Amino acid sequence: MGQITNGEIRKCENRLWNTYQLKKLYLFLLLIFFTLLLAGVTMAGITNHSYNDFVLRPDSKGDHINAHHGGIIFANGKYWWYGQTFKKKSSKKGGQTTDIGVIIYSSKDLLDWKYENVILGCEPSGDLKGSMRFERAKIIYNEDTKKFVMWFHYVKTPGKHGTKVGTGDAGVATCDTINGTYKWHGYHRPLGPEMTVKDCSLFKDEDGTASVSLERPYS
Repeated sequence: MGQITNGEIRKCENRLWNTYQLKKLYLFLLLIFFTLLLAGVTMAGITNHSYNDFVLRPDSKGDHINAHHGGIIFANGKYWWYGQTFKKKSSKKGGQTTDIGVIIYSSKDLLDWKYENVILGCEPSGDLKGSMRFERAKIIYNEDTKKFVMWFHYVKTPGKHGTKVGTGDAGVATCDTINGTYKWHGYHRPLGPEMTVKDCSLFKDEDGTASVSLERPYS
C-alpha cells in the first residue's frame, strides 16, 4: 500500500470542509423557509392592529376607510389620512369617481382612525360638480401664508381622463386648518396649456421650500 501524501490529505480535508459548509447552508435555508412559513400562518390570523395588506381597515365607527391615493400628514399632534372617497362598487361605470370629494381621518397612533369630515367636497354645479376626480391629493403646510395647501390631479365631471383643459389639470385648494373646509382656487396647467397634469405629488424640504412633481404627457 502506497503512502498517503500531504497533498492528498489536504484534498480530503477540503472535501470534508466543503461538505460541512454545504450542510450549514442547507440548514440555514431550511431555517429561512420555516420562518417564512410561520410568518405566513401568523399573517393569516393577524388583527387590524398590525400593518399588513390582508385585512380591511375600519374607522372608529366600523366603516371601511375610504380615502384613496391621498396621503398622511402629521399636524397638531395627530396623523391625518386624507384622500378621495370612491363610490360604492356597482355594475355601473364610474366607481372610481366621487360625488362626495376629499375626506380626512385622524389618528394618534396610526392604528385607530377616526372619521373627521369632507375637506373639499363636490358641488351641485361649477368646477366641482360630481361625479369627478380629486386624484393624488397631497397636502403640505405653508409657514409664510399659515395655510394648508392641497394640490391634486383634477378631472371635471363626468370624471373621464383626457387631454382637453379640465380633464387633466392641477387643482389647488387651501385652508387655515388641516381638517377644515378648503377654499377652492381653481385648476391650471403649470407648464403651459399643452402640458396635461396627471399623477402628481408635493414635496416640502427642510428649509420650507416646496415643489410639485407631476407626470406631464403632451396633450
